Amino acid sequence: MSRPSSLKARHLASRGKWVLNVPAELSDTGKRRQLFYDTEKAAEADIETFKTRRDNFGTSLNDLTPARISEAAEAWKLLEPHRITLLYAVRSFLL
Repeated sequence: MSRPSSLKARHLASRGKWVLNVPAELSDTGKRRQLFYDTEKAAEADIETFKTRRDNFGTSLNDLTPARISEAAEAWKLLEPHRITLLYAVRSFLL
């Protein structure tokens, strides 16, 4: 199991800004990002949001077995060419 992401803001003296490196698994875009802030307080506020997201995401993953994760990944691959989501497909089937 991978170690939890370290969410700490650093001060960039050369830019006079604070920077936060956000790992892909916590980013809204699904890609690693660098966010810049004018104050440490603003960076710390976002850090708390990302920590909550990380904690909630980790809890939900504990409910999934490796077999279910694998099955969901296969379902997504099958649905991708049709441009529909897994949730949409399941809801459509159940109704």
